[in-house]
Amino acid sequence: MEALGEGRKVDTVWVGVAVGGALSPLNGWKPESFPAINKMFIDSAVPGHVRAVVAARRISDGLSSVVRSMRGLERVIVSVNRRSVRSAIRRLLPDSASSTFTIYLFVDT
Repeated sequence: MEALGEGRKVDTVWVGVAVGGALSPLNGWKPESFPAINKMFIDSAVPGHVRAVVAARRISDGLSSVVRSMRGLERVIVSVNRRSVRSAIRRLLPDSASSTFTIYLFVDT
C-alpha cells in the first residue's frame, strides 16, 4: 500500500493476515505513508492450535493500531475463520457504529 503513496485516496483495501506466528497481524505497517483509505476488509486465518483469546488479542491490537492511525478510515470489516475467535474479539472490541465509523465482525464460512 505504501507504493500507492500518501497523497492518494483509496476506497477499499482487502487485507489477509495469518494469526499464529510470533508477530501480530499488521505488525510493521507504516500507515503514515499510506493513502487515505475509506474501507478496510481484514480476513484473518487463525490455525486451530492458537487459543481463541490469544488470536483475538492479536487481532484487536492490530485493529487498534490501524483505527488510530489510518487517515480517512470509516469502516473496518473483520472476517475470521473460527467462531470462538470472533466471540473473543467481540468481548474485546464489540461491533460499533457511529455517524463516522463502523466495525463489523463475522465468521467466514
